[in-house]
Amino acid sequence: MAIVKMKRVRLIALARDKTRLLTEITDAGCVQPEECSDRLSDPVWQAIVTKDAADDIELRDQRASVALALDSLDKFARQKTPLLSARPFISNSALFDDEFLSAQLETADKLGELARIINEMFTEESRLKNKYELLLPWKEIYVPLQTESTANCFFCFGVLPSNASLDELRSELARATDSELIISSSDAEQHYILLICHSDDLDAAMALLKPIGFTQQSFKDMHGTASENITSTLADIVECEKVRAQTVENVAAMSHTRDGLRRAYDMLTIKLDREHARANLLKTGQAFFMEGWVRESDSDNLARLFAKYDCAFELTDPDPSDDVPVELRNSKLVGTMNLVTEMYSLPKYNNIDPNPLIFPFFPIFFGIMYCDLAYGLIVFIFSAIVLRKVRPRGTVRQLFELGRVVGLVSAASGLLFGGFFGDAITVIAETFFGAAPGTVVMPALINPVKEPMLTLVAALIIGAIQLFTGMCIKIYLLCRDGKPLDALFDVGSWWVLFAGIGVWVTGGTFWITVAGALMLILTQGRHSPSIGGKFIGGLASLYNITNYFSDILSYARLMALMMASSVIASVVNQLGAGAGPVFFILVFVIGHFFNMAVNIIGTYVHGARLQYLEYFSKFYESGGRPFKPLRLEPKYFDIIRKDN
Repeated sequence: MAIVKMKRVRLIALARDKTRLLTEITDAGCVQPEECSDRLSDPVWQAIVTKDAADDIELRDQRASVALALDSLDKFARQKTPLLSARPFISNSALFDDEFLSAQLETADKLGELARIINEMFTEESRLKNKYELLLPWKEIYVPLQTESTANCFFCFGVLPSNASLDELRSELARATDSELIISSSDAEQHYILLICHSDDLDAAMALLKPIGFTQQSFKDMHGTASENITSTLADIVECEKVRAQTVENVAAMSHTRDGLRRAYDMLTIKLDREHARANLLKTGQAFFMEGWVRESDSDNLARLFAKYDCAFELTDPDPSDDVPVELRNSKLVGTMNLVTEMYSLPKYNNIDPNPLIFPFFPIFFGIMYCDLAYGLIVFIFSAIVLRKVRPRGTVRQLFELGRVVGLVSAASGLLFGGFFGDAITVIAETFFGAAPGTVVMPALINPVKEPMLTLVAALIIGAIQLFTGMCIKIYLLCRDGKPLDALFDVGSWWVLFAGIGVWVTGGTFWITVAGALMLILTQGRHSPSIGGKFIGGLASLYNITNYFSDILSYARLMALMMASSVIASVVNQLGAGAGPVFFILVFVIGHFFNMAVNIIGTYVHGARLQYLEYFSKFYESGGRPFKPLRLEPKYFDIIRKDN
């Protein structure tokens, strides 16, 4: 139960074996290749090797083609799947079938062509609809849109603002020019007009029109009247819709190819991962160099793998200056804390695994805040079903593994604090079965609503226990690193001060408090080079007592969220009880679902916050990077490691 020990691996092998070696390393799933480019800063290496490059352009194009095909199927041939469905299993040999891949790429090309046609029809429909909207206001003008002005007559389609007075404008044009103003239509914004005037009167007409916002309208490449163009445009729209609908049907008819395309996508993704690993290699004309990390427990298996090839390799312990990737390995129960730790940050390689240290606290904090037997059982059962039926991976799997643990703890907490859908047992018994008030209640060790002060004190005591544990861990780490005096000065001094305060408050001597304060003043500024700095630093450290007290007060949120969940549940029950059984069931289901959903988020966030800010600040050194070996990790399938 600790941080997994790592070995640095260095390999020099023949170029002819590169592809086979990368394939076997991927199948083994135990090596994280590292970037080797920094070695090229060494003139000796520069004279021997060059950086390898990933030949991934064709693979990228192929995967993009398959992804487009799958996207088309998802969009136009939706597949109904069960709510909780798992990925199918596939063997390694079946997944990596190049002949099968070629067939799927042809299918992807066909679907890609169909998708292109659909997109083109969407684009053309959009263009035609815009054309229709443009022409519609001119429908009542029966002058061809391509009509050109002559030497004696000027034709001009245009628009005027809706606030322009057309009657006054006609009168002014009639007095000043020999012209005609034809109105096609008007809307809330504009008048759509055709101006016909003698060429000699054009300047005079424009002098009247432009000051009131006249804008000329052009109908480029259009022939015939607006009405004729509208008719042909509507016919074109219908034709586009027909072609698009038929093409969508053709896509839907290929829905049976979905699983094959998914296999192709996974195959191409893994091949791309291998090609990307090539970018971390250095090469000569006949050989290549790889460097990376492997778990110490896998080093013997890796050595046996390398022994099958003509190569030279070494497996060494990391240097103190190395940035070693981190993997946490714990029992299944303690491993449920991985999600909490990784959301904050992994520890440094030489630090301590925090999972066993937060396992006694986080589930208990969650259970105290969620605090309901029914809610906890629902979370546990749902998490167990998802893990069994769906077989999620990665963070999602960690989430539901954690859900099983906190669900059980929440259920146990509900038993202790008397919560079963809040006070549903009492409300149902009194409302629908005529029980006397107070005669039917769920037994509880502490009722948080009726005994808030006792709940608060218990929460603060639990918080003090966690903070004390964090300080003990700090002592261990300092002693482990050969700094026992730092442990005495930085932690022991505070313990003396806190013990003195406790003795003083309970009526004992205050000299223990004074001794603790003097220890802090004399030791906390010890790293300052000057005597004055040592004294000032030590004196200023006394202010940190407020941080400790504020940390303890932060655990009051355990009581606050417990009461919030309980009170909301009680309000839901009371709201439903006043309007009959049917309404009660409706309010009960909706209200408690809302309460569960909201409080599970808040409970997780605040439970994690207590670990990150109050607990980790006492001992934890974060900043590790995760161990990410090159491995088979398809999106749509689960690999059967050995063919049957």
